[in-house]
Amino acid sequence: LRARDGHPAPYKISHLQLGNEQRVSELLGSFAPKAAAMEARAKRFGYGGLLTYVVGSDERSDSGSSIVGDVGNTSAVLREIREAGLCSQTVWDFHIIPSTTGYDPDDDLFHLRAFARV
Repeated sequence: LRARDGHPAPYKISHLQLGNEQRVSELLGSFAPKAAAMEARAKRFGYGGLLTYVVGSDERSDSGSSIVGDVGNTSAVLREIREAGLCSQTVWDFHIIPSTTGYDPDDDLFHLRAFARV
């Protein structure tokens, strides 16, 4: 398809986002297997370990809380990524709405301390 669309040489990509603004629950059992399958294919072609897989999640979980507030599902997705062996190749692109009152690290609004346990 790429060549037929006028680009005969392979694209030189390094980051690949799977999904965009998905609910955390939609990532469970989905993101890690897809990324692992893509990594297996990349290895077959000599590109193993060279891609970065981007989790495209919404700021809100299915419960309406921020994704980092939905620690149960978010932690489960992170465990699946770890079990797939892709921790060093995965980044999480989550979109946040700026606060009108400013960020207070003492409030731990995004429950970032909870991720220290994952």
